[in-house]
Amino acid sequence: MVDLRTLLLRAGIGAAIFGIFFLILAAGFRVKAGRALADARAAEARGDTDAAVAGYDLAIRHHYPFSGAGREARDRLLAMAEEYEKRGQPDAARQTYQTLLSALCAVESGLSANRALIERLEAKVAALLPLPSHRPDPTAPGNPADGLIQNPTPQLP
Repeated sequence: MVDLRTLLLRAGIGAAIFGIFFLILAAGFRVKAGRALADARAAEARGDTDAAVAGYDLAIRHHYPFSGAGREARDRLLAMAEEYEKRGQPDAARQTYQTLLSALCAVESGLSANRALIERLEAKVAALLPLPSHRPDPTAPGNPADGLIQNPTPQLP
């Protein structure tokens, strides 16, 4: 029979191993987030905005608690999207808002402080969605609303 000391020793060893693996995992996320943030900054400095947006997105997705990289990437993406909006580039602004929204939703927990920001981003994306460029004229001949069938289904004999 195993005594209490042996059980506690085994539990302590197991907890220590678990803690070490958790620290290795957290360190990996920290390194990946830092590298993605540095790559995004470099891409933005050389004018490659697509690579910068992708790098900031990756920095947010490599979320770990108390991450300064994720917050900085979030703030930078938001600033880029607002800058696109001011310059009159609604497609670029919408894509950047959607990237930020997707990244935040990927790491979001229901209790996060980002909830208000997510709701604001959803409203921004909805406001920037392009309207259809062609709407059918309901008075035009051949409109399905007038009872004519445009492409009849072939009937089998």
